[in-house]
Amino acid sequence: MDLWLAAQQGHERDVEDLIPRARDEARYDALKVAVYNDHVATTAALLSCTSLRRLHDDTLSIVDLAAQWGSVRVLGMVLARDSCPYLLDARRDKYLDTQTADLTPLGYAAQSGHLGAVQLLVACRARVNDLDVDDETALVRAVKNNQLSTMRFLLESGATMRTAGTDSVRVVAGRRWYADTPLVLAAERDYTDAALLLLKHGADVDAPQLTGGLTPLQTACKVGGTGRYAMAKLLLAHGADVRKIDDARRRTALCWATVTGDARLVKMLVRHKASLHHVDGDQCTPLAIAARLGRMDVALVLLKCRADVRRGCTDGRTPLQIAHEHGNYRLARLFAAATGEPYEVDPAMPDGLHQS
Repeated sequence: MDLWLAAQQGHERDVEDLIPRARDEARYDALKVAVYNDHVATTAALLSCTSLRRLHDDTLSIVDLAAQWGSVRVLGMVLARDSCPYLLDARRDKYLDTQTADLTPLGYAAQSGHLGAVQLLVACRARVNDLDVDDETALVRAVKNNQLSTMRFLLESGATMRTAGTDSVRVVAGRRWYADTPLVLAAERDYTDAALLLLKHGADVDAPQLTGGLTPLQTACKVGGTGRYAMAKLLLAHGADVRKIDDARRRTALCWATVTGDARLVKMLVRHKASLHHVDGDQCTPLAIAARLGRMDVALVLLKCRADVRRGCTDGRTPLQIAHEHGNYRLARLFAAATGEPYEVDPAMPDGLHQS
């Protein structure tokens, strides 16, 4: 039996017999497989023959790997043996002259959803709001992977609702702007249960992201997806402001819903008093956006909700003209019928309408 196989199967005595004859690389490989399989005695035997705290071909420590793989027994054993703070902190260059890992051990455990490892690390005084090299907390890592049980525990342990790195916060005109908040991330990924959990723990429903300034509601409407309606409904139920304007494109949630062509979502936003005639950064109203992109279903909803069919772009072009320019002739006929204007097009010309 070779060392790797003995370590994988947790045969402690065989491992002890094979260690003296094994090369360093074989020892490191055996150590990793022992950690992965959560074999405490085998891991301890391999650790006893080397003073290295980091693996040979990785930037990850034993604690990192045990946290990432959910090897709770090995994790507890290693933490009990060595209480050096670098074991819990991703920025290990404070303590070692070696390359640092990307995440904290708590971040690794959180993104993998290993609740037992998360609980153990917090019990060993790992700080829940420490940042990794991307200035993200363990909570952000958990949200990105929809790890609800881990999220709940971290929130109950004092996790903040935003990233807090030096590049994550800025103040513009007296307003605080954040990088992607946990709620924005949940909205972007259609994680409705995660969003609800964050809102129950006090997340700001309108806190915008740093880049672009999109609110969670605007993010849900922009990104789209199978769960965007449920996400938007949840955010609106918790008081999301439909009239918020993003920083980059100057669009409201209704503008973004028009872009994605979700008529059902458009109807719900209008019921919540969304502006039918907001002019975005391209100087277009929602109806003009629908005309340009060929969103027939959305245009029908907007017209039914009494959007002004003559208000298109600030350069004077009407939705009818915009639809015609972009080859969306069915929409152009719809607008012509609404205004009573005569409109004819060569029936041989193909309609460029995008089916929504």
